[in-house]
Amino acid sequence: MCGIVGYIGTKKAVPILINGLEAVEYRGYDSAGVCLGGEKLLLKKAKGPVAALKKKIDAELNVNRGIAHTRWATHGRPDEKNAHPHMDCGQSLALVHNGIIENFLDLKKKLSNGHKIVSDTDSEILVHLIEEEMMIKGDSLSAVISALRKVKGSYALAIIGEKNSNELLVAKMGSPLVVGESDDGFYVASDVNALAGYVKKVLYLQDGDVALISNQRFLVKDLENKTVKRFWKKMLVQSTDIQKGGYKFFMEKEIREQPEILRRLIKQDIINKNTGNIKKAGEILAKARKVRISACGSAYYAGLT
Repeated sequence: MCGIVGYIGTKKAVPILINGLEAVEYRGYDSAGVCLGGEKLLLKKAKGPVAALKKKIDAELNVNRGIAHTRWATHGRPDEKNAHPHMDCGQSLALVHNGIIENFLDLKKKLSNGHKIVSDTDSEILVHLIEEEMMIKGDSLSAVISALRKVKGSYALAIIGEKNSNELLVAKMGSPLVVGESDDGFYVASDVNALAGYVKKVLYLQDGDVALISNQRFLVKDLENKTVKRFWKKMLVQSTDIQKGGYKFFMEKEIREQPEILRRLIKQDIINKNTGNIKKAGEILAKARKVRISACGSAYYAGLT
């Protein structure tokens, strides 16, 4: 389990990426890395938590595009070599990846003659595969689609290139990935909580989606290279939802906030004119003789309230 964050817009990217990584650090914390898009791609990695990476980056760097990752190792040891992002041979393309590439050994064998593979991960194979397709297709979106058609497994990807200085590419298959939009630009994350406080609306990518994101446009295609329509939703997660909010522990916060969360869900159903759920729940509870709570960890204690 790993965490992905990306940004392209008008603000300085480093603080946004670091804050986002801290929000998804629970998904993995044995290494972290970031790739920033300026005149040339700038790559920084660190073994250990996000705090170790933070010490290596100047937060005031005047770059407004980047991708970042925090890792829990599946392929390869937890060290800087295996940390994401991974770069191609020309150091002009980088990506971060969540998921498992099932046929990576076959792909690695096919790529080994013409590419220098430096890590032990399945993820690095993807950036070399895209590099290979770029030589054939020419444009980045078509290259990513063509590369992913050869991949078996699951992935959430964020990709940054040196040549296309005003864009990011993202793709999803079996691993969660969400895009957020605000007045200053577009945000990407593997967990919507990382976008809290930044965006007004979100779009959840579907399996097989490959999206090109720039300051000028947002385009989603499928693996057949056909444009698909995806719909934006209002961002409901607030920054206070992922902070302690005055409580000493997150568990206490989770328990005490249940009444407010219930009110918010009911209000949302009323706004959407979907009050049937409220009525049905009331009817079921009125007839119930017992209530069984199925949950894990602090969610169980929240359920007891």
